[in-house]
Amino acid sequence: MEISVTQESARVTVTVFKVSGMINLGTAGQLEDEAKEYYEGEMRNLLIDLSEVNSLSSAGLRALLVIAKMLGVGAYGAGAGAEGKSAHLKLLNPTQEIRRVLEIAGFDSLFDIFEDRDEALAAF
Repeated sequence: MEISVTQESARVTVTVFKVSGMINLGTAGQLEDEAKEYYEGEMRNLLIDLSEVNSLSSAGLRALLVIAKMLGVGAYGAGAGAEGKSAHLKLLNPTQEIRRVLEIAGFDSLFDIFEDRDEALAAF
């Protein structure tokens, strides 16, 4: 798995992780560690671009939850948006296969999932 990181200016500063490869038991910790490093550096809004992710296991799903919790978000908790979705973590461009995994796991009710980068950035 590889992660490239950029900063975008929207209404707020948004950190964008473009992830490629597999997010599984062997790589999920890397995603968590990267998020923790940026969180300690004052990151508070994260957009994860999944367009080049070809596999997302239960460990990858757990990593998304860990990152959401780190950002202080959760359904009906602090940092939750109007529908109980994360206000500070959003997902971008999952492939059909990855979107299906997210939907089966119920993550579409936890995170806003966008197909358009500008729309995703404007949602923060």
